[in-house]
Amino acid sequence: AGATLKRSLGVPPGPSSDGSLAVSRLESLEQQIAKLTSTVETLVDKGFDSRGVPQAWTAVHRQLVDSGVEDALAREVTQELAQSSLEPERVFAEERLLVDSIAKSIRAEGGVRLPEDGQKVVVLIGPTGVGKTTTLAKIAAGFLQQGRRVAFVTADTYRLAAVDQLQKYADIMGLCLETVYSPEEMARAIGRHSDKEMVFVDTAGRSQRDPGQMEEVQAFVAACQPAEVHLLLSATTKREDLEEILERFSICAIDRLILTKVDESTCFGPLYSVVRKSPIPFSYITTGQNVPEDIEEATSEKIAKLICRGTLGCATDDALSSTEFTLSGVEGLRTGVGDQDA
Repeated sequence: AGATLKRSLGVPPGPSSDGSLAVSRLESLEQQIAKLTSTVETLVDKGFDSRGVPQAWTAVHRQLVDSGVEDALAREVTQELAQSSLEPERVFAEERLLVDSIAKSIRAEGGVRLPEDGQKVVVLIGPTGVGKTTTLAKIAAGFLQQGRRVAFVTADTYRLAAVDQLQKYADIMGLCLETVYSPEEMARAIGRHSDKEMVFVDTAGRSQRDPGQMEEVQAFVAACQPAEVHLLLSATTKREDLEEILERFSICAIDRLILTKVDESTCFGPLYSVVRKSPIPFSYITTGQNVPEDIEEATSEKIAKLICRGTLGCATDDALSSTEFTLSGVEGLRTGVGDQDA
């Protein structure tokens, strides 16, 4: 009787249970596709592409992604710019507008400053191969040129070449170099130079993935206290490793960051992820191995220019491609300063 009633009302016979399940799934899939299509159409109607990037700003977004900036961060930048009164064509044509936008999230407080009174101890830390020894010599040379009293201490005894390299710089500059093998020796060595305005400490490059090595670095840094601690990050390091290095070395109470090997990289977008997540300011940028020339005090604008594929214009192609240590700028530092004995 029920079937007869359905036929009389024009209701088609129901499918089997398996058929009902298949139809139900198909209808659900069609609904999801319809919702997705509606969302995309809404974005397009409002001037956005399917990624949520304002369509007028896709060229800027693409430039950031091509330079290595994470897609999510590139979207944030373009969305922030879209909310301003700027025209995208103007931003794309005038790099400074994009640089200014990115620079707002970058902290830079310049280089090492003389203490108001007494002594300042500056410690450089970081993984292997980031250029700690050369950078230390560059910074120290700047103070020596000002006629300041300077001393070197190194705890990088794992590589004989590192001690020899710093000794070479110390000899040319007429400075004393102390080599220490333990945190206890570190404290005593610094104490022996209480008459010096600046003491620069070189540490061994250690792996951020080795807890024992991280504890060792922390112990040496603690023996230097109070000190100003600078962590060196190489521009050639990939984003995931940069973030890990910053996280693991943070046990040393980092005060500043130094970006090294800028001359050896062409892609600086990965750096943006680090600066967005870290409140630690930058102090220096190094652009080659020439001592003391290839170093600049960091500014938010300089780092933003790198991220935007801008150019610093701080060294010639010949200087940037050089693999030799140039000490011509240091040779005359002893003149008028005199040897600084222990």
